[in-house]
Amino acid sequence: SNYCKACLRCIEQVAKVKPHVNQVQLHAGMKGPDPGGLVSYTLAMGAKIQAYRPLAQGRVIKSQIVHEIANAHGKSAAQVGLKWVLQQGHTAITTTENVDHMRGNLDVFDWELSEGELARLSDMEPPDGWLDNIVGELCVL
Repeated sequence: SNYCKACLRCIEQVAKVKPHVNQVQLHAGMKGPDPGGLVSYTLAMGAKIQAYRPLAQGRVIKSQIVHEIANAHGKSAAQVGLKWVLQQGHTAITTTENVDHMRGNLDVFDWELSEGELARLSDMEPPDGWLDNIVGELCVL
């Protein structure tokens, strides 16, 4: 997990079995849906994206934009943050011990975000106090 583009290039050159999944931090407010071109590079090599911290440890759900979109759909802010990841064709890893949150996390498949809403979420400012964790171009392999 957390392979940057340079690491993926190295892996492509030496690995007999290519990665099938690149698990990376991905959430709304990370400089668009393809931060640093990592998502498109991963997909182009035939691997899938699995987003961890899709809510930036709860910071995404504090956004006014997220709340506006949630209210428009009758959904929670967390559901909007998860839907942003899922609607782009990625999977997401979430954690909770709260059964109601678990149910809410599963209630994201019967509705869609509009293209405008996806763009607003992609372009919003990074969540307060959250640094983008985009892995750089230094390959350590």
